[in-house]
Amino acid sequence: MNIVSFYAPRPEHPFFQDYRPFLALLRASCERFGHNHLVLTDDPMEVGSEDAYVVDLPRPLMKAVLAAQYAYLADPAMADVPTVLVGADCVLANDPAALRVEGDIGITIGDFADCPMNTGAIYIPRPAAVAQVWAEALAHAGEDWGDDQTSLHLAISIAASRRGLRVHELPVDPYNLAPDTPGDDCRRGVVLHFRGARKRWMADYCHKWLGLGVGCTLTVVPNSTDAAIGDNVRRNATRAIPVIGIRDPHDGHAALIGGGPSLASCLVEIRWRKEHGQTIFALNGAARWLIERGIEPDYGVILDPRASNAKFIVPGPAWLLASQCDPSVFDAAGDSASMWHFGSHDAPPPLPPGSNADLVSGGLTVGLTAMGLAYVMGFRKLHLYGYDSSDSDAQAHAYAQSETTAEEHRVEVWCGARRFSASAGMYAQAAAFEEWANTLTAAGVMMTVHGDGLLPQIARHMHAATLIGEQAA
Repeated sequence: MNIVSFYAPRPEHPFFQDYRPFLALLRASCERFGHNHLVLTDDPMEVGSEDAYVVDLPRPLMKAVLAAQYAYLADPAMADVPTVLVGADCVLANDPAALRVEGDIGITIGDFADCPMNTGAIYIPRPAAVAQVWAEALAHAGEDWGDDQTSLHLAISIAASRRGLRVHELPVDPYNLAPDTPGDDCRRGVVLHFRGARKRWMADYCHKWLGLGVGCTLTVVPNSTDAAIGDNVRRNATRAIPVIGIRDPHDGHAALIGGGPSLASCLVEIRWRKEHGQTIFALNGAARWLIERGIEPDYGVILDPRASNAKFIVPGPAWLLASQCDPSVFDAAGDSASMWHFGSHDAPPPLPPGSNADLVSGGLTVGLTAMGLAYVMGFRKLHLYGYDSSDSDAQAHAYAQSETTAEEHRVEVWCGARRFSASAGMYAQAAAFEEWANTLTAAGVMMTVHGDGLLPQIARHMHAATLIGEQAA
């Protein structure tokens, strides 16, 4: 069986994009079921000579699609070869050879506003029997987006009524199935169609659900060098200030306040916790934000090793500063500073020989590590606010905070049916949250997560016995 797609690059077209990564996935799915993959094109250099079926094509894209398909269907060498015409944004989830089309052509029908037929999958037992239909569609096709589809559907309808073309109408589910979200299990489908915005997550979807390709990898690296961090630790280790060590468990509640955009919606709850004697840990700029609203945190927490973090220091809270923080941050905090050491037994900080320090772990972000710090300080009841790990209305924080060029980069992330935009660092925090939360709860921690965003959405999908979502305790 031939699985035939189309890719004729037209950079001037408003919907143009590079389809080569999608074609590679389609080819891999064809190989899985033992079928040939052909790409109809007028630019074999773009698709590779192995798959290219080269045709001279008109420049208007809609006409080019129909002209390419007509050339293939009218080719005497293809006259009796069972064929499935698919889009370049499609893959095979199951073997289309198992389908027995009753008639000359199988078209997929759905509830679409512009045209009931979708051209993402067309099943053709014998190309010679339908080639003339494509010639007629090409003769009447316009140049607007979608004209290939509407003109082809009209030509098929006319041929069926006037010449007896036998048309087998197939439901798009499962024969031309488009996943709604990256979490939508569509392995029941025959052809999976990633039309429209779905192409943004097609590679990850195919890797996760179909085992095709390598998916997408996001690597988050520290925002400072090992040498700079080591120098900070060695300089700060000589300070005559309190050092946080492991304390016995107690019944206190710790409210950990991050800077996510949903923080403003949680102000009443945070104020209630403060008034009832719960301990408020404010992370980075959240300390200033709370103070400006009449809530003085008990502690401020900073992990980041850059000197620019001195701007977060404000009078009032006791400052819990990681030994890897820049010395200027300690200087800004003065007598209100205590120190703790970030690391693990596998990756300890470069402390002076003979140091027997307790280490605080958690992750690359202050949000995850503050959870570990509260645990070290004896807290077993943690309440997370402002841990959104995603943007809201293009804002990454509840307050103004500048970002570096690397931090400005955004990734699209899906959790269930919800789409989020996040920086690479915030995505990494959300991705690591479930495992870290499970580690802490296994060690006796009760945790609640409040507000909105990617991380709270992940929390709500976790097992209720592991974590309580959005309930104040």
